[in-house]
Amino acid sequence: SFLQKKYMRFIAIVGQLPTIFQVIKTIKAGNSSNISVEGLGLALFCTINWLIYGVKLRDYPIILWSTLGAILTIINIIVTIFYQ
Repeated sequence: SFLQKKYMRFIAIVGQLPTIFQVIKTIKAGNSSNISVEGLGLALFCTINWLIYGVKLRDYPIILWSTLGAILTIINIIVTIFYQ
């Protein structure tokens, strides 16, 4: 339904916020010793699988938010490694 699609798009956006907040916090603190690169790698793996799923379904919201999620997770991995 229309409302369900709107809700899921909202959840997709909100779901990216923790990654953005983590990157900002790491840069401000200048330290990422308490962040697991392995955990971020697993998150990236899952996000890429969602992207593949979205492409197979031709579901553009899934493709868009999975692409954004993958980019943000890669940035998070780079920042985490840089500040360790």
